[in-house]
This record gives sequence, C-alpha cells and structure tokens, in this order.
Amino acid sequence: MYAFGPACAAVLGDWGADVIKIVHPSFADPMRGNPVAGLPQRDDDLAFMWEQLNRNKRSVTLDVAIPAGRAALDELLATADVFVTNLLPDSRARLRLDVDDVRAVNPSIIYARGTGQGARGPERARSLARMKRRRVASAPGARASPTACTMRPSGSAT
Repeated sequence: MYAFGPACAAVLGDWGADVIKIVHPSFADPMRGNPVAGLPQRDDDLAFMWEQLNRNKRSVTLDVAIPAGRAALDELLATADVFVTNLLPDSRARLRLDVDDVRAVNPSIIYARGTGQGARGPERARSLARMKRRRVASAPGARASPTACTMRPSGSAT
C-alpha cells in the first residue's frame, strides 16, 4: 500500500522525529492531486491526503540511481536512526535499498519496509493497487472502472 511509508514517517514526525522525505526530482508525489474516495474536489489547491501523509517532514530531491544522489543519500543514512520504505522488492534491489545495503552504510539503523503484499510469497513483487484493479475488474458483473465495485463495511463487495 502506497500510504504505509508516508503514514509511518508522519507518525514518527508527530512523536518528534526529524523526518526527511526523499523525492525523485522528475516524478511528482503520487498522492499530490489524487482524489480520495468520498472527499469532494477542492478549489483551493489543498491535497488532503498529501497534507496528511507529509506533515512534520522536510523533503529533499535526490535521484538515488545516480552516483551523486546515492552519495547524498548515504550521508543521510549514516546519521539516521530509522529508514522507512514502501518500494517493491525489485525497486529496492535495483536502487540498492534493501536492508543489507542500508545497513552497510549504518549498521545500527532500524529498517522498516511495507508493501501491500508483504515481503514473502508469490505476490510480494506486485503492486497492491494493480492487484485491486485486477480483482475489481474480474468480479462478477464488474466493469473496469473506479466505480465498478463498492465496499461495504463488512468487506463484502457489491
């Protein structure tokens, strides 16, 4: 789930941590401008979920795939207490952000990762958002649209 990492870091910030969010220089935050189910669109440019998930944070733009960006990240990791990520396993491996990579820079760091499918099993590398779309689209009588399926509090789809 996309919100795991940002929500976890926001709570750490609520508790007084100095949280630094790493943002890629070429890609916007997926929560900025995304409508949230049940909330009306606003004309004042307030992105409610972005505000909620990014409170109490400083941010820095880094491309950690290039040497200069990775060096800057390693400087931050060297003095950090906690590293939080919601990147999928393939992205963590490609960017050298798995637990062993991060602990090579800072052996005492607390490493937290969370994805919609967990760290083990056959679905671990799949995006939860893609899984949800696939399941909704294959539900009996469902159409491939955001309104094809609604959830009741009990969790049963209609």
